[in-house]
Formats: sequence, structure tokens, C-alpha cells
Amino acid sequence: MRFLVTGATGMTGSRLVSRLARRFGPESVLALTSPFKTPEQDRRRRRLGELGVRQLAADLLDPKALEGLPAPADAVFHLAAELGVHLRDEGAGAPIRVNDTGTENLLKSLGPTLAGKLFVYASSIGVVDRPSYALDRLTEDSPCRPRTAYGRTKLRGEELVVEAARRHAFRTSILRLGTVYGPDCREQHIFDHFTRWVEAGAPKARIDWPGKISLVYVEDVVDVMVGALEEPKLHGGVFLVANQEDVTVGEMVRLMHEALGKEARLFALPGWLVTAASWLVFQSWLWRWLPESAAANAWRLSLIISNGFYCDSSKLARVFPKAWVGAREGVRLSYAGRGGRKEEYADHAH
Repeated sequence: MRFLVTGATGMTGSRLVSRLARRFGPESVLALTSPFKTPEQDRRRRRLGELGVRQLAADLLDPKALEGLPAPADAVFHLAAELGVHLRDEGAGAPIRVNDTGTENLLKSLGPTLAGKLFVYASSIGVVDRPSYALDRLTEDSPCRPRTAYGRTKLRGEELVVEAARRHAFRTSILRLGTVYGPDCREQHIFDHFTRWVEAGAPKARIDWPGKISLVYVEDVVDVMVGALEEPKLHGGVFLVANQEDVTVGEMVRLMHEALGKEARLFALPGWLVTAASWLVFQSWLWRWLPESAAANAWRLSLIISNGFYCDSSKLARVFPKAWVGAREGVRLSYAGRGGRKEEYADHAH
């Protein structure tokens, strides 16, 4: 079997390439990597080189960089993405447009060569999001109302994949990932933010945040992606990917304290404050009058004070039963062997 993997220097992409190379041989994988160099991506490039995996640096926003891209014999795993928080839409050349324009360029480059192949698209729970305060779990049938440019461009990416699949007759597996975490979590990720706050003893890491969050350990994501190669029930649909554990953000922060060897003394927010803040952060009409950074912080607050990215992944569990890494074990593994501190944080991959 032979595979094309985009976003191969990301936290998930590098682990997927490694898994495929170990299982099918390094010659089976073509790793599409970012042309933009960062210390973390360079470290992952070296790791891929040590595995003997062929690498091709290409910017998905540049169609010319994809000319002559070898056709995959069996499957494409499209993980390349710009993961920053932007609430307002940006121009065609903005990095975040790798999520939709980059996906379109990739699909055009491969075109008819995709016929009969499998295209696994790493989407996000952010394409669904919530327009107002809610306590229920999001499902695959929840209306897609993304509040960020990231969510909107990832949703457009889904649409482009489905349209191309109809045109070129290839199979798809669209995976809407929950909050993916693990070693080397990227900078500005919620896991990165709270790790830094816990280590610094910051007030934000002393609050028992009530919002529930659907976590998924990075190796579990890889399990599902590789599983799509052999499980036809994962083809032709959309699946939310997360552990079904009920975990609040406050509980996640407690586990971080525990794993880092720190005492957790968290205090609960008064009910009236939670109610008022939950109402305020969902008044998106106010965001238009706020600076971008303030509006982004309001969006972030909505995810931890209410059940923002909290989903029901039972559809996936029915067709792909597996043992999931629990939050306590996942947080421990994320910090294992680091002397209680994280090493260099990963940047986005595209």
C-alpha cells in the first residue's frame, strides 16, 4: 500500500506517518511537509528522515508547488491546516486559507487520479461550534454554525472534499476531531495555555472551570485514521472523534497539576457570575465592536465556561470500537519524561 500524508510535521501528522511507515514500510509513505521552517518542524523532519520516509516540502496555497504531485496508490490523509484563532475572515493569501484554498489546490492537483482511492480529511469540531449557551453534546447532526474563520474554512474544506468525491468517484472519511492533545501540543492550543498557566501558578489555572470538553489523545486519532484503511463503515460519512469521558476544563486542570507534581487548589466561580459570563460571551454581535484579540478571548472563554466543544462520539464508537486513552493517562503521557515541563511547542503545519 502507498499513502500521501499532508501536514506531516504536525503533532498528529508526524505520528501518523511514523505509524504507517512502521506498519507498511517507509517506502509506502510520501510525507508532504511545510516549506516553513520552525525548530519543532525541523525536529520532526529529522525524525521522518531517520525513518527513511520520502518528504516533499510544498505550500498548499501555491498551486505550482503541487504540479506533478505523485498520485497515491491507496489513500490520502489530509491533515495540513492552519490552526490559529481568527474570528474575522481573511483574504485569499492568508495562512488560514490553507484550510479551504489549500484543500482545493490539493484536490485539483490530484484530480482523476483519486478515483477509487480513500481520502481521509482531518476536520474539526470547530465546524459545528455553538451560537448560544448550551449544555447538550454536539452531534454529527448538529447545525454547522462556526464562529471562527478556522471553523468556516474547515467546513468549506469538508464541502470541497465531498464535491470532489462525487466528481472523481473516490471514497471519503471526514473526521471532526475533538480537542486533540498530547506531547508537543502546538503553541496557543488550550492544552498549551493551561500547561503554561499551571506551571506559572497563574490565577486562570486556579479556577474550577465548569465547561465540559471532549478530549482525544493524539494516538487515538491515529488509531482511527489508520483504522479507516480497513473499516469500510468509516467511509462515506462524517464522524466526531473524541473520548466519551465526561471531563470539565476544571477537571483537566486538576489532572495537569497532578501530572506536573503541583498541588491543585481550585475554586468554583459563583453561579451568578457563570450565568452572566455565559450570556455575555455568546453575544456575537458585540464582537464586531471589539478588537480582534478581545473578541478571540471572548470566544475562548465561551468554550471553558460552558459546554463549548463537548460532543457525542457514539456514532464512531458503534462502527469502530476501541479502547481510548483516558484523560488522566493522556495528561500523564503528555508530560512523561520531561522533568515536569514541556519541551518545545509545536507550530502549525501546512
